[in-house]
Amino acid sequence: MKASFWTQFRILFIEQTAGIRFSDFLIVMLLAALLTFVPGYYLHIKRGTSFTRLIHVYITVFYIGIMLLFTIIRRDVGSRSGKIATDFDFGITIRGMYSRRQVIYCLMNVVLFVPFGFLMGMFRKDQSSGRIIIMTMLLGFISSFCIEVTQHITKTGVFEVTDLATNVTGTVIGAVIAALLTCTFREIRKNDNEKR
Repeated sequence: MKASFWTQFRILFIEQTAGIRFSDFLIVMLLAALLTFVPGYYLHIKRGTSFTRLIHVYITVFYIGIMLLFTIIRRDVGSRSGKIATDFDFGITIRGMYSRRQVIYCLMNVVLFVPFGFLMGMFRKDQSSGRIIIMTMLLGFISSFCIEVTQHITKTGVFEVTDLATNVTGTVIGAVIAALLTCTFREIRKNDNEKR
């Protein structure tokens, strides 16, 4: 009997997080704090950088560390083939799903990059919605490309065009959420100013 979609999702998620310990999260958390708050203290005192901005930078650095933990750091160098897969394989055709496993991998890649797109999009909150989405999408592509190249060179994974596409999709979803929130906050501020 075949496992349900969500049972298989759980199994693959456990497989993809194998080798990551709670102590790894703590190390990433501490490194992110050092990289953010040590220079951030100087910027806060000397340049008046807001504490909210520092928290945003900290969460972003922490999340990038988590992404690297999932995609590169947890894997042993040389443990994968280091191949290049140039075909798009989402596990779905017009006729339906032919590989539930591939669909789940694609979903995981999308979900991994949604917070990244949101956090990066919020750095551009003073820009237009279109610019937020386009610039964040470019950043998502560059980041995903760098991860794929690193996986290929270190043989900690396979360079997959499908991963690039799904990672960029996740980034765009996060950027759209950031752009919508930004527009909503602008409207609220505008209405508050008009009432005064």
